[in-house]
Amino acid sequence: MAKKRDKSGSNSSPAKGLPHLPKDALSKINLGQSFAEYDPILIRPDVFVMTPALLSAADASRGKFFFVGRRGTGKTAVTIYLNSKFGDSTIRILPEVFSYVGSQLVIEDLRDTRQRPFKSLVTCFKRALLDEVLSRWLSEHRLRAGRLPPTIARERNYCEGYDFDLRMLDFIDHIFGALNAGKEKEWLRLVKRPKDLAQEMEEEREGRLWDYRIVIDRIDESWDGSDRDVILLMALMHACVELTPTVSFLHPFVFLRENIFERVRQIDNEFARLETAVLSVDWSQDLLLEMVERRLNVLTFSLKTVPE
Repeated sequence: MAKKRDKSGSNSSPAKGLPHLPKDALSKINLGQSFAEYDPILIRPDVFVMTPALLSAADASRGKFFFVGRRGTGKTAVTIYLNSKFGDSTIRILPEVFSYVGSQLVIEDLRDTRQRPFKSLVTCFKRALLDEVLSRWLSEHRLRAGRLPPTIARERNYCEGYDFDLRMLDFIDHIFGALNAGKEKEWLRLVKRPKDLAQEMEEEREGRLWDYRIVIDRIDESWDGSDRDVILLMALMHACVELTPTVSFLHPFVFLRENIFERVRQIDNEFARLETAVLSVDWSQDLLLEMVERRLNVLTFSLKTVPE
């Protein structure tokens, strides 16, 4: 029996080889979750759109490590991409230190980034970031325990049984204890510790396989909007800026909400040092269209087709 033809003379049956979608299939398609960490489709590499932010994060040599955007612009999605593509060489930190550090810090003393209190806080963040990489090296047995350089050997205790937040608490107690007690030599030794540690780690490094991306995300979950939190974030950002030119094995990436970043801009009297490393996370109309197309392709072709 011949197939029916429509008024134009073409066959009314769907073109052969194209998928046949079930009734109401398009209405059942979910284009994603509001929070990227709960979006199961992001386990598929083919759904990611190569935005400027994602390209920059994938290429650590581009020199951008503060990713700033409004809620929902895809900051956390970039961290998920990094983990899926560079998982073996990526360390993810979700810091909670902002919510419970501060009882021994005098906020007014920390406002000037050129003075000792703020410098002390930056030192703590630099040391804590270095220890994240050192901890991996030790756990992966890249370093011989019996032949550790002196600074690394002293730092080993903070790499076993400590996480980022616990290290920060101890480092702050020690360096501000020395500063407030007027123990100049002890304070100076602690200020120099990250430089000595970085130098020894650089000497021990054996190629790019020893390098790590440190991804710091979801800072706003422990954020109360106080000046104390802004100053802590400022110190973390300055630590990243100071570390990256001097070490080859550590590449920090900090993901920030736009409103939080604006608070830093308002307070930091050396904001120009940070500004060159900032990348805005945003979407053009073409990129948004590509994102929708990619998700539609994944979701529609996974639906069961109707047999002819």
